[in-house]
Amino acid sequence: MLTSDSSESSLIKFTVVSEPSPDEQNLDCEDVGYGTIDLREILEYNQDKIQEDILIYDARETSTVIGSLNVSIKALDALFTSTNFFEF
Repeated sequence: MLTSDSSESSLIKFTVVSEPSPDEQNLDCEDVGYGTIDLREILEYNQDKIQEDILIYDARETSTVIGSLNVSIKALDALFTSTNFFEF
């Protein structure tokens, strides 16, 4: 994941969905937008992402920002341990 050359392999992707109303339960959920956090940034800055706003991009028009999502990712210790493990 973090040892890959692909920048997308270190991304956590968040999907914002719209659920059907209770009287329309026969319909499927619909993807509204997407946002990401890069785990490599957590290692690079040696800091978890706490209460960070990420941009949410439209699911249909990926260059359009439609909002933001406040997220927390506590992964620094696990990432540090896993990267040290793979160095041996």
